[in-house]
Amino acid sequence: MKRRGSSFLAQMSHDIRTPMNAIIGMSSIAASRVDEPEKVKDCLAKIDMSSSHLLDLIDEILDMSKIEKGKIELTEAPFCMRELITDINSITRPEALKKEHELLFKTQDLVHVDLVGDAGRLRQVMINLITNAVKYTPKGGRVTATVQEVSGRIPGFASFVFTVEDNGIGMDEDFLNYIFVPFSRADDSKARNVQGTGLGMSIAQGIVTAMNGNIQVESKKSEGSRFIVTLNLKIADPDQVAEHRMAGFPTYDGTEEGVRTLQLMKGKQLLLVEDNQLNMEIAETILTEAGFLVDKAENGKQALEMFVDSEPGYYQAVLMDLQMPVMDGYAATKEIRNSGHPQSGSIPVIALTANAFAEDMAKALAAGMNDHVSKPIDYGRLIKVLQKNMKL
Repeated sequence: MKRRGSSFLAQMSHDIRTPMNAIIGMSSIAASRVDEPEKVKDCLAKIDMSSSHLLDLIDEILDMSKIEKGKIELTEAPFCMRELITDINSITRPEALKKEHELLFKTQDLVHVDLVGDAGRLRQVMINLITNAVKYTPKGGRVTATVQEVSGRIPGFASFVFTVEDNGIGMDEDFLNYIFVPFSRADDSKARNVQGTGLGMSIAQGIVTAMNGNIQVESKKSEGSRFIVTLNLKIADPDQVAEHRMAGFPTYDGTEEGVRTLQLMKGKQLLLVEDNQLNMEIAETILTEAGFLVDKAENGKQALEMFVDSEPGYYQAVLMDLQMPVMDGYAATKEIRNSGHPQSGSIPVIALTANAFAEDMAKALAAGMNDHVSKPIDYGRLIKVLQKNMKL
């Protein structure tokens, strides 16, 4: 156990220091070239890329820790399989396009598309498999993701087979026995040049196992690989389907309709609750540049007082940090909901938090919050969440 712990720390130290070195180095270069806008822009792009990679590493470490302790928790919520496939497509396609891959999504024999389960975890599994296929498929290759419904044996459940297939570098037969072992990387010159922790497949297997499913892999060296996931998912009842349909919302994009929606946000008053001054400055800057008006509170108690003292309709939404001194975000939200203010039951309260697990989102919703955006904040997603909850 001690040896494994040392190996884990050594591997993580190496993998974390790699993007950190890029972030620190590019920051130094940008600071020394402030009079060269193009160079600064290039440095910022590389800092952004390395930061995203570092965040992925942290998420994978936390997920692996939960899986190994048997503490991974799954949510039960209605979702649409077709919408989930569209979402996965939009997330994975940019990387595939960079490598000039042909990325295909296929569905076969889908009878039940309205289901109940943890769509977020299922999305994570599929994204892990697809991004892995993209990584290990040379430029100009092909990756195919297929979702097929098959005959089920459990009443009230539908059975699905998810297949991700590529024509990439493939794996030796011996390595297939270790593909799901944490930190396993093929001892191959092509594989060594691919960025990653070797945790993605272990996490995918852990999630599938927690969902009482099965995952298998087939591969041939220099010919490609195929991952097959089999899951039974609960069929949603009509009431759940109706509720899910009502929760749907248009997303912001560059279309005329998207621009019109963004314009509707301008001048809307938000209450931003955040105890970290740097986080407050960043969030305030982004939101005001998007056209919002922002009032600030440093803890839940101050936010509660500002909301209770406000005129009806003054605030259109509250962005609430969770871990704060004096009064945390959970308690503040409960107090807001019970305050008797004319907007107490209707104002959208959105959690902004570093607590990024599914159970944290469930706790936030139980406290009376409407939605959840994890830190580091994806401001594109935050705008979409505001759009949905403010019904713009």
